[in-house]
Amino acid sequence: MNKHEQNILKHIHNIYSHNTYDVFADFVQMSAMAIKSSIDLCTGKIQAEEEFQKLFNRYQPKEQQILSDMFGELVDALEEHFLKNEICDTLGAIFGELSINNKNTGQFFTPASVAELCGTATFDSRIAKKQIEEKGYILVNEPSCGGGVMLMAFIQAMMRAGFNPQKHLLVVAQDIDRRCVCMTYLQLSLYGIPGKVIHGNTLTLEEYEKPWVTPIYAVDLWALKERRAKEECCQKKNA
Repeated sequence: MNKHEQNILKHIHNIYSHNTYDVFADFVQMSAMAIKSSIDLCTGKIQAEEEFQKLFNRYQPKEQQILSDMFGELVDALEEHFLKNEICDTLGAIFGELSINNKNTGQFFTPASVAELCGTATFDSRIAKKQIEEKGYILVNEPSCGGGVMLMAFIQAMMRAGFNPQKHLLVVAQDIDRRCVCMTYLQLSLYGIPGKVIHGNTLTLEEYEKPWVTPIYAVDLWALKERRAKEECCQKKNA
């Protein structure tokens, strides 16, 4: 763990008014809401801001400053990794260090080493190059994303192969646990990865909220890119 990740752990332990699990969960949720509200429109923006404020008000002024400092440390932690051409599941690593995963709910988070092996084995440069040439990007769907460790590993493998995930990757991720949705959304957003994160049940196809789109997805008009790629695909099938 780099110094910024270690600082986040220290900050979490310095908040005594709530248990460790709630501090971590509130932090990732507030951070995700802060990003979501900056790109969402109308009702979505208002709901995100209200949710953020409700959680933020649970903490005392000194603790609110600590939470703000934690966000800054998270940005610095991911930036440090990215400058080294690393894509890491920072929030998953912190979550593991805190030992607050809930085995009673059937949650078992994949170790980073296993995820890295899977990412390397899954990514194929030839297939990636062909898909990018055909529609401009690779589509990756993660139906049970957890904190995003498998996605981070895939993105890492893509970068090592010489591809730019910020331009040529579209992520669609989903999880039934909203905290996991926040973790994945937060890390994809801060790494500048185009994506949609869905809070829902993959098995029943239920979606509890509208998909959360990352800032780069909105700014680079990825909805239009998706639509264009689908139209071209249909035209080829009908030709």
